[in-house]
Amino acid sequence: MRTPWKFGDYEFAVNPNEDSNWTYDPVIGESVPINASSSKFQYGGMKSPRRQIQGWLWGPQALDQYYTMLGWLRSQTQATLTDHIGQSRKAQLIKFEAKPVNDVGAYRRGEITMQYTAEFIGV
Repeated sequence: MRTPWKFGDYEFAVNPNEDSNWTYDPVIGESVPINASSSKFQYGGMKSPRRQIQGWLWGPQALDQYYTMLGWLRSQTQATLTDHIGQSRKAQLIKFEAKPVNDVGAYRRGEITMQYTAEFIGV
């Protein structure tokens, strides 16, 4: 199923089954009196707020989509990322890989199809 996401004003499709949500862990802070002889370490903490997604670039606009996403990566663009369930956060694309899918029929129709993996991090 192709579900649109938005990064800034740009809409693109992903496979929501491959989506990983923003992930958080609880924080238990260190609380000891000053000059205490022992201490407890903090464990947990907010994990790196990453979103890892996979999707398809297809049709006549596939190359435009590819270069747009590659541009986000190279220019370290920061924008609001809104997912398929409406959850949003300011984020930056930190990883983008795309590989062509060998489909002779698509090439004959003038379509280029690529499967991509992208990773965003909240900023």
